[in-house]
Amino acid sequence: TIYIFLDDSNAKSAQFSVFPGSHKKRLPQAELTLISENSTPVDCRISQGGVLIMNPQIIHSLYINNQKPIKVLELYFDIKTIEL
Repeated sequence: TIYIFLDDSNAKSAQFSVFPGSHKKRLPQAELTLISENSTPVDCRISQGGVLIMNPQIIHSLYINNQKPIKVLELYFDIKTIEL
């Protein structure tokens, strides 16, 4: 997933947080819950015009927006193998 920020993302607007390494293997829901409850996420503050490229399988969250909504362009890709 690619996010292109048309506005600033910060602690008061909308801020992504991710749990590094959580995308490396498929985990059952119970383990995902343990990671999210017992690990410290990394905050991703993105300036206007910035780009965030993220593996959608990484555990992530978005803080509640306490200001006006921000504009973000989201691009989703699905890569599949085609046999000829």
